[in-house]
Amino acid sequence: MDANKVNQALALTPQLQRAIRMLECDRRELEEIVEQALVDNPALERVSAAEPGEPEVVATVGDGVELPRGAGLRLRQEAASIMAPGAVRAPTDEQTRDAEWLIRSLEQREKLVRQVVELARARHRAYLDGSSEELTPVPLGDAARALGIHESTLRRLVAGKSVRSARGVTPLERLFG
Repeated sequence: MDANKVNQALALTPQLQRAIRMLECDRRELEEIVEQALVDNPALERVSAAEPGEPEVVATVGDGVELPRGAGLRLRQEAASIMAPGAVRAPTDEQTRDAEWLIRSLEQREKLVRQVVELARARHRAYLDGSSEELTPVPLGDAARALGIHESTLRRLVAGKSVRSARGVTPLERLFG
């Protein structure tokens, strides 16, 4: 090995750790993260909220994939945050950047979940619509390659999440093996 080469290591920054944690969360845990962000960061405001007790994912076989209402966050307009009841300060630039990052991360998570459910629906259509009892889980490695993500990312995405279909509620982990 060349003495001039520098070893590189993946640095798990606090943001990267948060992003990984958000992939693993179920809806209840994600809602807790969002609620804490709303308390801590005056740059954020809620647009809508998911219904309590909804499965993470709703798959309607034949009609595409429908996700329940997400976290529904947006950046609060600066003037509104100063004037908002109970607001004592305007958001700092750092809080605004953190809020933008959180919103982008939640949108990326939703996009990945949608892709995972689309793949599950394509591979298990007969099982999900109730016309077949046969279920052969898609190997995680194959599914991850098809989605263009790492296997560990897929494992985090399916953990603790369910699909609602004509068959009822099925854990995503059951569809990927």
